[in-house]
Amino acid sequence: MQDEQSRFNYAVSLVLKHEGGLYDDDGEWTNFGLTAPFLISLDIHVQYSKYDSYIKSLTKPEAEIIYYKYWQKFHYNLLETIEIATKVFDMSVNMGNHEAHLLLQRAINTMSHDKLLEDGILGVKTMWAANNLPPSYLHQELREISEKFYRDLVEKNTEKEKYLGGWLTRAAW
Repeated sequence: MQDEQSRFNYAVSLVLKHEGGLYDDDGEWTNFGLTAPFLISLDIHVQYSKYDSYIKSLTKPEAEIIYYKYWQKFHYNLLETIEIATKVFDMSVNMGNHEAHLLLQRAINTMSHDKLLEDGILGVKTMWAANNLPPSYLHQELREISEKFYRDLVEKNTEKEKYLGGWLTRAAW
C-alpha cells in the first residue's frame, strides 16, 4: 500500500479534475469545489461576509490542504484499495459525506449476505466490508449507484438538469 500522502495526492487530483475552478453556483461561490458551508463543516472560519472573497482567492495548493483535512476527517485512507478510497472521497466531496457513505453501504449491501445498517456513517463495519469485497465489483456498483442517485436528483429537481452531464461523467469514473 502506498503512503497516505501519495494516496491522497492521487485522489485529490481526480476530485480537482471533476470540480474545476471558480464559478457562481446558483448564488454561492465555488472554487475547486469548495463552498462556504463546506469550509464551515471543517471548522475553517472566516468572517462570514468574507467567505466569498476567501473562496474567490483560493489557490490550488490551498484547496488541496483543505481537502486533505476532509480526507483525514473521514479516514478515507483506511479504505485499502485506492480506487475505492478515491471514489468514495470524490462522491463525498460532490454529494456530501452522509450521502456518499450511505451509497457505499447500499453498494456493499447489494454484494454481501451480511447486511450493514444504512446510516451514512463510515464506521468500522463499513470499512471492513468495503475492504473485504472484490474492489473492481464494488467500484462498478458505486458507479451504478451514484449514477442512479444523480438521475433521481434531477428527476426530483429539474433545475439541476444542467449538472447532469458532469455528474454522469463523474459517476462513470
